[in-house]
Amino acid sequence: MQVVHKRRLRLTGALWWTYACSLLVRLLLEAGFMYVVYAVYRGFQTPRLVQCGEWPCPQRVDCFVSRPTEKTVFTVFMAAASGACMLLNLAELAYLVGTSDPGRLRQRSPDGDPVPVVMKDTINFLSERGLEIEGIFRRSANVTLVKEVQLRYNSVMPRLQDDQR
Repeated sequence: MQVVHKRRLRLTGALWWTYACSLLVRLLLEAGFMYVVYAVYRGFQTPRLVQCGEWPCPQRVDCFVSRPTEKTVFTVFMAAASGACMLLNLAELAYLVGTSDPGRLRQRSPDGDPVPVVMKDTINFLSERGLEIEGIFRRSANVTLVKEVQLRYNSVMPRLQDDQR
């Protein structure tokens, strides 16, 4: 286990692209939510007074918002935290792109197998040390569910075989 902790693995291939895409998606979702909050509140400040003309009000009525200062503080805090998350995501994405080696992103194993080296190492590690542990590769099945699925499968299969003949 100490060898795994000391060994530094570089992100390459599909793993690199997956990580970069997840950072980009997080960045876009965060920016989208910030825009929605800004559009709904027409800024990040909660108004003290809103004129309401919706049902069930028969005419325009002044509606006073409860605790607008607290709501504004919370909204500004949320926007600041969201902005900090966006900056961190952007910095992480810039670091990821800046430290990447374009040749390594497409690296394959030496024997020409299309599976990336990192994925092969992970599979080998789990195969050597994880097969006997319940919950990693195997999980005890619900016996009644297995029998129900077997009954359904056995009742459908003879009909499918008859239809193919």
